[in-house]
This record gives sequence, structure tokens and C-alpha cells, in this order.
Amino acid sequence: MKTTVYSARHAYPEREGFTIDRKNGHPQYTFLHFFNPVEIETGGKREKTFRHACVIYTPSEPQYFKSEVPLVHDWMHFFCEEEYLSSFGVPLNEVFYPAGTDFITARIKRIEYELYSSAWGGEIVVNSEFAELFVDLKRACSEKKADPVNRETEERFSYLRRKFFSEPSKYGTIAEMANEAGLSPSRFFTVYRSVFGTSPINDLIAARIEAAKNLLLAGDDKIESIAYFLGYENAAHFIRQFKKAVGVPPGAYRKAGIAERRRD
Repeated sequence: MKTTVYSARHAYPEREGFTIDRKNGHPQYTFLHFFNPVEIETGGKREKTFRHACVIYTPSEPQYFKSEVPLVHDWMHFFCEEEYLSSFGVPLNEVFYPAGTDFITARIKRIEYELYSSAWGGEIVVNSEFAELFVDLKRACSEKKADPVNRETEERFSYLRRKFFSEPSKYGTIAEMANEAGLSPSRFFTVYRSVFGTSPINDLIAARIEAAKNLLLAGDDKIESIAYFLGYENAAHFIRQFKKAVGVPPGAYRKAGIAERRRD
């Protein structure tokens, strides 16, 4: 079953106060995943969402959402046969909260890349990723989800997250993070994923990789020193995780960055 994806963006930022108000909707289906709370209207009802809310607007359905804070979201405009989309059993024209949302950004990112690249087989990959995205959405909607957390808990966990990331060598396991939060590891994992849409370990790895990129380009520290500073027990582990996330080893990333600056 062929699907046509017209446009897609992952983790796309917009300014504070960004608003979409399409009274006559959009000619294609619109999929949205919001990293932060927004005010949204579906089916004539306006509500304030929690983090990581999703919605799929059908063609011509009125669309409205507004973010009071700088917005980050995944989005995609697409078309496929109604019967095909209905087969996934994912809600349409209503807000829903999948159990975990890190897979959404990963699949939208791949769709975006294939959509705008000229590589052979891009359309095949887009159709495959689209189908797997909706299979994952269906499964995530069927799983038991933690109740949305309140603002006080969000603020507390946001503070803890900044603390973890500022001292990456100190917190390397869920048990260590949970101890700082004063919760059991299982409860900490559940609340963390509910607030941030990803597991604490995956989030910490992503933060370590981003910090590593900056350290590699900002100075001439040895790879081993950077690995230790970021909390890795050995350089080999760091190199494997970095290559898996970025596509190249740390040393090659540093050389490419230096070469790019020289060309500029």
C-alpha cells in the first residue's frame, strides 16, 4: 500500500507564541508530536496538553494549536487511503499519549532524510518507515501508560535532569539517578519517561554525545580524557556509542570539524 509523504521535520523548533490556526484544515493528513505542552483544538474542543502529546488531523479538519513557550515538535504531512490508515487503529482528530515517544522522532528523522535526499530507494524506505511508525504508535497506545505528571513534578525532574547532565561522570545508572530523586529505580524510570518521553539512560547517552561533540571541537583533549570526563569507564565504550550515534568515531569527527573550520 503506497503512502505519499509530502513533507516531514523532526525535533523542529519554533518561536515562543507560535500558532497554527487553519480553519479549513490542511489538504493532507497532518501528524504532530509536541515535546512541550501546547493549547490545542480537536473536534471543536480546546484543551491544554501535557508533554509529548500527539494528534493526527484528517484532511480539511480544522487545525489549531499554540505554544506559550519555545516549541519543539515532530510533524509530517502525508496522504494514504483511509482504509489503510484505519487499519492501524490509531486515534484521529483527538489528542493521544503513546507510552514512550523516542521512537517517533527517530522514525520522522529517517523519513525526513529519505524524503529530501536523492539516494536510490528513498520512496521505498519512506513507505517502510511510515508503516513502522504507525505500528509503533498502535503498540505504544495499547501499552499501559503512567498518568500525566503535574507541573511540580515536571519542574523537579527538569532540575534533576540538568544536574545529571552537568555531572555526567557521577550518574551512570538508573539506580544512581533514582537515589538522587529519592525514588525506587522502577518508579523513577516510569516518571522520567512520562515527563521526557524517553528513558533516562537513552537521554543521558544523547546528552553525553552532544557534550562530546562540543569537547572534541573546542579543544585538543585526548579521547580517553573526554570519555572519562563524560562518565565512561573506558574509551572503547565511548567510541562505540559515539560512532553508533554520529556515524563516525570521535577522532574522525574532530578531524572533519577542524577541516571544515579551515575551509571557512
